Amino acid sequence: MRVHRIATDSQTVSPEQVNALVRDDASRAFDLSDDLMLRVSWLATGADTGVLLFNMHHIASDGWSMQVLSEEFVTLYNALRAGRPSPLKELAVQYADYSLWQRDYLRGEVMDSQLAYWQAQLADAPVVHSLPLARARGSQVRGQGARLHSRVTGQVVSQLEALAGEHQLTPFMVLHGVLAQVVSRHSGTTDVVIGTPVANRLQSELAPLLGCFVNTLVLRVDTARDDYLAHVRDVHLGAQAHQDIPFEQLVEQLSVERSTQHNPLVQIMLSMNVADVASTGSAPALDGVTLVELAQDEVRVKFELQLDVHLESDQLHLSWTWDTGLFDAQQIQTLDHHFTRLLESMVVGRDDMLSEQEMQHLVHDLNRTEVAYPQDVCMHELFEAQVRQQP
Repeated sequence: MRVHRIATDSQTVSPEQVNALVRDDASRAFDLSDDLMLRVSWLATGADTGVLLFNMHHIASDGWSMQVLSEEFVTLYNALRAGRPSPLKELAVQYADYSLWQRDYLRGEVMDSQLAYWQAQLADAPVVHSLPLARARGSQVRGQGARLHSRVTGQVVSQLEALAGEHQLTPFMVLHGVLAQVVSRHSGTTDVVIGTPVANRLQSELAPLLGCFVNTLVLRVDTARDDYLAHVRDVHLGAQAHQDIPFEQLVEQLSVERSTQHNPLVQIMLSMNVADVASTGSAPALDGVTLVELAQDEVRVKFELQLDVHLESDQLHLSWTWDTGLFDAQQIQTLDHHFTRLLESMVVGRDDMLSEQEMQHLVHDLNRTEVAYPQDVCMHELFEAQVRQQP
């Protein structure tokens, strides 16, 4: 553990100082040939206060791993402080065991079958999404982002669950269907590709392991289908049944066009947590220590647009993250507004994305092109007069 003593007797540590050190640690590269893929630092801000940083390289961790690491750290800390032995159980398998299993499994008929599905599903898929951009893509992805939070309340959650049950979908499938329709109508295309992360820990023995198991599923839908919700369900079930191929390997096997300007295949992501799972991410309890989550002032993005949905019993929390080099905040606010309106509409059997004010403006106001002109002359005379004014 590295210790940084940034507090002095005469100086109070500012949040800016702490955030600067956090950013510095986050941006400092790992030496993959020599470093441990976990870096721990203690930023001492006072005699009995400080900031504890865990920095894990993504090659050896994912979101699930961070939760496992936090829980095991708390368990070990409390046990050692109380003079008890480690209560952690021995692991049944190691990450190396999983790697060997995956390599042996993904060959022959299994690999051929999975690849055949994705080759058919992603044939002639769009290289990039068609959402209007505020600014053209640069030569490289910058990764600077911003975040917008909103909520959907009322009866929407119960209506969402009812609609999903009626069509034999999960709530997440319905939310994906809504987002795909919003993207489609904003971009003017019915061929919409959205990615979603999956934990990829289908065996119970993998649950307590640290490692990068997460995978990205590519969900491609045709928003013009008459049987739209059934189509969305089939896309999800097909992707889940063929989720074993790592995304990076899929891109390589399909010879997907690569560019430094954007991610391959997927630039828009959708994820969802439900309350009984996501709530476990609250601050852990250390004996004799008060923990408060450190708010970050910088948003880094891996995708051009991402929507994270947190589902509770009576409301949806929406968190939009976007690349500020491509989108403006007003565009994301409009997407959020339209997503909410279309969701509230679809769960009651309608299909309304635009508000009455937007319909009035787009359909009527912008089409009021009447102009007064002289009624006592012919058209060719008006034309000739205009030529004389502007030869």
